[in-house]
Amino acid sequence: MTNRTNRIKYLQGYRATHKKEMVAWRIRNKERLKRYKKGYYEKNKSALTLQQKGRRDNLKKLVFDHYGRRCNCPKCPTPDIDPLFLTIDHINNDGYKERGHKNRRGLSTTSIYLKIIRTGFPDTYQVLCWNCNCGKRLNNGICPHLTL
Repeated sequence: MTNRTNRIKYLQGYRATHKKEMVAWRIRNKERLKRYKKGYYEKNKSALTLQQKGRRDNLKKLVFDHYGRRCNCPKCPTPDIDPLFLTIDHINNDGYKERGHKNRRGLSTTSIYLKIIRTGFPDTYQVLCWNCNCGKRLNNGICPHLTL
């Protein structure tokens, strides 16, 4: 065995035997950890914000690359719209179920992107432009372009 595999085995064994101790320490030092995390966030706020934005942008790119970068409404007057105006839509109009189960505010966009990726890009989502998505919501699940 190499040194690397020996080190990995050692660390795995160490984590397994000391997990209870680590959990107990975190419980005992809850306020201390809270202060540390708050201070770290305040010191590194701009870097952390950029890091989160980059992560969210990468997830969005993966999702939109899979579903396509154009509005899926067949009668949309601007299907090749700027990507900033594209949104993810629940084809079956059941987004309220997904949004409502976490908490009052629902899932964040990043959480939805992660869920889509983790579930293997299910066919229950589609890309719509902002106008078609809002119109569909206000028109009982049917894009207004389809009723004109």
